[in-house]
Amino acid sequence: MHRTSSQVARLLLIIGALIAGTLAPVSGATYSSSAAITITDASAATPYPAQITVGGLDGQKIAKVRVTLNNISHDNLADVDVLLVGPGGQSVVVLSDFGGAVSGLSLAFDDDALATLSGSPISGSYKPTEAGGFLDPFPAPAPARPYGSTLSAFTDTDPNGVWSLYVVDAVGGATGSIASPAAPPGFPVAGVCVLRRVAAWGR
Repeated sequence: MHRTSSQVARLLLIIGALIAGTLAPVSGATYSSSAAITITDASAATPYPAQITVGGLDGQKIAKVRVTLNNISHDNLADVDVLLVGPGGQSVVVLSDFGGAVSGLSLAFDDDALATLSGSPISGSYKPTEAGGFLDPFPAPAPARPYGSTLSAFTDTDPNGVWSLYVVDAVGGATGSIASPAAPPGFPVAGVCVLRRVAAWGR
């Protein structure tokens, strides 16, 4: 059986100020990679990891992270595991061992989402979800377990540096890709939304 998979994800940075104990978003910037990711049968994807570099945010700290994966197509999404690693080495599994055949699926992962993934997901917002039981490994250069289970693992860390998205096909018998060959040039492939705390706004 031949399995195809196409995903698009993006790194969106929303700038916010801490005002009266609440985060007030005031502007945003998008960081993305348009390089296609090829899912290798029962192995790590290529490239591994997909990377996005964030810079110029000196003195900033992360208040919240939201991960988006867009335009996912796969005969069995349960074969695919996705690990996000931040510039400081913090790591969170956002997706593992959930889903069946999907086409054109868009998923957002947010700690404040109301639902976790189950069965065959539909497009929407979910908490990071890793099935219980056997915990699939991510081969090097991904960091070793344990990984975080919520995106709050990135809270109060420095957003500057390289964000890495590790994608693995954990089951043999098929291959796939991330980012449809039909996607327009420059179409983003992988990403994260970051709300930032600003200790001294405007400095």
